[in-house]
Amino acid sequence: MELSAEDKLQIIEDLNRIEQILNTDIFEERNHRHPLVRSAFIDLIICLDDLMSKVQYYCKRIDFTDDLLVTTELQERSKKRVKDVTDLINFVRHAVCHINEDNRIHRGRTKGPNKERKGAGIFFNRQFGKRGLFKEMQSKYEDDQTFAFGEHLIYLKRHIIRAFQEAKELLLENYPMIDPTRTILGSIHQALKHNPKMIEKVYEIRVKVEDSPYQQAIDKGE
Repeated sequence: MELSAEDKLQIIEDLNRIEQILNTDIFEERNHRHPLVRSAFIDLIICLDDLMSKVQYYCKRIDFTDDLLVTTELQERSKKRVKDVTDLINFVRHAVCHINEDNRIHRGRTKGPNKERKGAGIFFNRQFGKRGLFKEMQSKYEDDQTFAFGEHLIYLKRHIIRAFQEAKELLLENYPMIDPTRTILGSIHQALKHNPKMIEKVYEIRVKVEDSPYQQAIDKGE
């Protein structure tokens, strides 16, 4: 399927924005009190939700279910059901973007009268590793962190970053023109094909730093 010009620009923007946010240290535990953590998370989830919809439309749905709560049999409203990571990201996107959205509260109706699911606790509660006050919100892994929305937990590494990486790989495989690096290299390749006499000159500039262990290794040819 041909990628529309509008979607191409939006996909590039989503990819770049997500990369920029994840390449910062905003989600490091030492920054847990940073006033912009929530803003960064909301920005990240909005871009990721848009990316999920586009990769589903143009390639295939990101549908892994590892470490998430599947609620297809529990939730009576179809738009609230979570069956895979794409649904989970969309669920969280609605929770962070709409103040009156009941995805933000920590209980939900099951199928059946007078039945209620207890949720995790506090909106946007965040837990690092296997530590924290609320057992329901704790990560099952020491090397990851969770964000709680309703009864759902979304992992930074195992859900958000993994979904992003899988979507990016699919999109680049099917539409390499959205990768600026590949586009530049492709243009050079085409130019060389049309003009074999073109000569590429590469200049290497080194800055010598005296008494640096790295410089000493270079001088020794290591």
